Amino acid sequence: MQKLVIVLGLLAVLCAAHSFKEGGAVKQLTVDNFTAVTGIGSGKLTKNTFGMFYAPWCGHCKKLIPTYDEFAEKTADVNVVAVDCTTNRAICDQLDVKGYPTLLYFTSDNKQIKYNKPRTLEALQSFVSTDYKQETGADITFKPVSGGSNAPSDGISAQVHKLIESVGGPTVFGVGILAAFIVFAVVLSFLCGGSDEKKEKPRQTDEDNAKKSSNKKRE
Repeated sequence: MQKLVIVLGLLAVLCAAHSFKEGGAVKQLTVDNFTAVTGIGSGKLTKNTFGMFYAPWCGHCKKLIPTYDEFAEKTADVNVVAVDCTTNRAICDQLDVKGYPTLLYFTSDNKQIKYNKPRTLEALQSFVSTDYKQETGADITFKPVSGGSNAPSDGISAQVHKLIESVGGPTVFGVGILAAFIVFAVVLSFLCGGSDEKKEKPRQTDEDNAKKSSNKKRE
């Protein structure tokens, strides 16, 4: 029973919801408003934009969200946005997002810089203030997309994405895997528990019975 409680506790921690503050400073964008809000893909950004491209089930993303929320609240002169790549693949594929979270900085002179520094509030603030000027960056080649261009790219990652979505999305898929693990742990605990307390008595062989009969005749 104690093992079951521990497993259920781990399940609760792993499945705990981590999301951006509702009504907070982080602008959560989709394929329908990404270019309109940021200007990325139009050839003229409204202002410098810092983007977090993530997946809701990603542990590193969940850990970064509180810091990113605070960063957005304390950064008035930069657009701070976030894009869920599991539902907006058309954006993330164009930006060549390979892992989560991917942090990208887009400047008003049409440059794109990948952020690879520490994910702390101080480091983020320093980067958008002055540090980004030391980076070369690449020209922005992003093209506007619409809600109809939301399919994942071809390949193994696309097939995995389709599989996960077919069973109800990443959350349902993850809970299903963890539920299966719990069942396995409970069954294993049941089979192993008490095995030392109830040892099977050794079965008597014909040789043992013959010895007992011989001993009785001698007596």
